[in-house]
Amino acid sequence: MAGLGPRVGRTADGSGREDVIDGSGAGSGQGPQTAFVLFTPGVAAGSGQAQDTGSERSGGAPGDAGAARPVRALRILIVEDDALIRLDLAAHLLAAGHTVVGAADRTPEALRLVDRERPDLVLMDVRLAGADDGIEAATEIWRRFAVRSLFVSANLDDAARSRAAAANPVGYLEKPFTAHTLLAAVSLVYL
Repeated sequence: MAGLGPRVGRTADGSGREDVIDGSGAGSGQGPQTAFVLFTPGVAAGSGQAQDTGSERSGGAPGDAGAARPVRALRILIVEDDALIRLDLAAHLLAAGHTVVGAADRTPEALRLVDRERPDLVLMDVRLAGADDGIEAATEIWRRFAVRSLFVSANLDDAARSRAAAANPVGYLEKPFTAHTLLAAVSLVYL
C-alpha cells in the first residue's frame, strides 16, 4: 500500500470518535500517527480493532495519473481565509474528480453560496477573515441547510472540537495536510 494507509479505530465508549491513522509512518520516523479525527454520532462502538475504511480509492495528488476517482463526485464548498490554501484545496479536490462549487473567506458569503449551490460538503476553517468564526458558520450551515462540514484547521484544540459538535461535523483535518489525508477525510462522507 502506497502513501496513506488509513485505519479506523473506534472508541469503546460509544462516543463515535474515530481516529484515522497513517499506518505508513511515512515522514515521521515515529510509526503510525493520527492523520485526522472523525465523529460519527450514533455509530455503535466497535471491537477496538482497526478497520480498513477502503479510502485507498480516494485518489492521489493533483496530476497523479494513477489516482482513482471517488466513489461519487461530491459538490464541495471551500470556506478558508487563506487564498493559497483555498487554491491548494481546490486543486486536490478537482484532480480527484470532485466539483468545487465555490469558495468564501467570510460567513455571509459562505451562507449565500450554500443556499445557492447546495453542496454535499463544506470544507471549513475554524478562523475566517475578519472576526468571523468558522465553527459558528458551520453550525449555522448545519442548522439552516443540513449540510455537514469537515473542519480543516491548525486550531483544533479540545475546546474548539467541543464547540464544533453542534455543527454535526464529518470530522477534523489538521493543517498542514497532504493530498492523501485530505482526500481520505473527504471520502469519509460516503460512510
